[in-house]
Amino acid sequence: MVVRNVYDSLTAHVFEVFVAKLNQKIGKKSYDEAFNSSDSPDWFDYKLNGNPQDPVTEPLISSIYYSVVDTIYPGSDTIMHSYINLPVPMPNGDSIFGIGWVRKEWPSDTLGPNAAFMVNFDGASLPTHSVVHSSKTGLEGWYRWYTSSNGIPFHIYAHIKFYGPPSLFITQCDELGNTYSTLPRDVYLKVTHYEANGYIDSVFLYYSLNGSGIWNVEYSTQPVSGDSIDGYYHFVIPGASVGDTVYYYFKAKNTLGDSTFSGMFNYVIKSGRQGYGLYITDGNADFATDILVNLYKVDVWNVAVDGYPDSSVFAFYTSGKGAGKPVIIWNAWGAREISLYNYGCDYSSFAESVYIKEFLDAGEAGFWFIDQDLGFSLLNVLFQDYGTHEIPQTSWVNSYLGIIKLTDDDTSALSGKDSFRITGDSLDPIVGPLFRGVGLQPKGFLHHYTLGCTPSWVGYFDSLKSDVVVDLISESGYKVSIRRENIGSNGSSKVVLQTGYFSYIYDPSNPFDIDTLAADTFVIAYADYFGLLGADKPGEGLTKTFRIFQPLPSIVSKSTTLRLHLPYKSYINIYATDVAGRVVKEIFRGKMEAGLNAIDWNVNTLVPGTYFIVYHANGASKGVRKVVVIK
Repeated sequence: MVVRNVYDSLTAHVFEVFVAKLNQKIGKKSYDEAFNSSDSPDWFDYKLNGNPQDPVTEPLISSIYYSVVDTIYPGSDTIMHSYINLPVPMPNGDSIFGIGWVRKEWPSDTLGPNAAFMVNFDGASLPTHSVVHSSKTGLEGWYRWYTSSNGIPFHIYAHIKFYGPPSLFITQCDELGNTYSTLPRDVYLKVTHYEANGYIDSVFLYYSLNGSGIWNVEYSTQPVSGDSIDGYYHFVIPGASVGDTVYYYFKAKNTLGDSTFSGMFNYVIKSGRQGYGLYITDGNADFATDILVNLYKVDVWNVAVDGYPDSSVFAFYTSGKGAGKPVIIWNAWGAREISLYNYGCDYSSFAESVYIKEFLDAGEAGFWFIDQDLGFSLLNVLFQDYGTHEIPQTSWVNSYLGIIKLTDDDTSALSGKDSFRITGDSLDPIVGPLFRGVGLQPKGFLHHYTLGCTPSWVGYFDSLKSDVVVDLISESGYKVSIRRENIGSNGSSKVVLQTGYFSYIYDPSNPFDIDTLAADTFVIAYADYFGLLGADKPGEGLTKTFRIFQPLPSIVSKSTTLRLHLPYKSYINIYATDVAGRVVKEIFRGKMEAGLNAIDWNVNTLVPGTYFIVYHANGASKGVRKVVVIK
């Protein structure tokens, strides 16, 4: 265990960390009643030796099992050597132990630092059947201060209960995500037997459709790998129809008559839409998803909701296999999505990078990947984060993506004040509009695009093949956005790889204001590059559509931003009416260039109420949007 000071320490402070046996009855309540309710008993006193003093009647701690005293010195924030190794064997049964700390100077030094716990356990010192009953790190939670009989407060951060020895566990099992497939699905689990006597007798799969309450069961006595002491087992869940939800769980039993169960899992059979691309996200808000989702034909796959996409999902958007458009946009964070063992069991599982390679090989495909841990995500053969990686020539990351060397998560790469230079020139078909200046950005630059205005880490590309085009370079010289064409075995696919999130393009004059027009335009530039179709007109890209957006914000007290996309240069008239249809304000009249345009409208001269914004282009009505003015 380590006690970490969460405040800067200007003076030395002495802490005592301890493991203590807790009383089983507190205030006439059982342990579970007392500690899993909103009235956690922080009014009880304690004494280190467990012997109560007046007015203590029921001390929380019955005895100290082990403790360590150590000091946080000025300029240090961690007690580096306050580790407690629990002896072998720990006592079994229903005994409950608490892990906590007390600051020895209290109450003479009431302004000293608080501490947060990082509770770690040496696996060799714990029986395999022990469980952490409940624990918290940081300063949150209801593991509160308790007052001792001499006025010194203490804190308990983890409660641990040791149970009698079970003989077997389900140590791994597949947690299948949602799917496009209506066919049967393979599922694997690993079962381990710990008892010296006996062995695994049989393993069961239970599955049910749409919460019907009817459970079907399959069983197996033979592992597909390993043996009856430590083995992998395989089952097949029958296929179902689009819209169905499949529920399943596992059970294993041994020759001693003991049983163990997995948790309950479920997945939904979904479907993609013809002509739509695939947008994969982990729910991360650090990307201009509103523009992408609202303007373009994309099926959204949220990893936080849908789980990891399987081969059926990728196949739907692969040329020659499915009806989707062969474009995949993947917005990730921290390499959580592209992983080798993506369903929880490390048997017969494939990395999504395998599917992406097949997707590019099929031809006419576009892959746009945004992740500050991009290298770690793609290089499943290396499995290392941070640092610089030489990419083997045999890797598809080298031969397809054109990356020879890259760096992951360099913590000193960005000062927090870098702007990013757009390479090329205004004739570039992709970044030309950005190079000419967009929104509040100076020509040829994007301000603070990666992670705002604080020092941060970022990945970048060190060495690239000669035909790779670099779109963005930081002022410090780091390559952070690249693209490559004519790749894959078909020679007709293309990729864009970026290590930043483009909601974070800031107003150069105010680093606390995001330049939404620049961020949106950045997304549009690449979405059009991949040929995504406009959401409002089938068969047409956004560059051929006229689109007006909801004012941002739509409930406004001072000003709001009006955005519209023009397929070509047009004469625009925008005005506001009240609920009776009377024109109360002409907002804009004049020519606008093709592309995304934005107007800031100050409403402080209007009385509170509902207003309608009317748009005309070249004399034709293009739509109405509503705003509510408040004061």
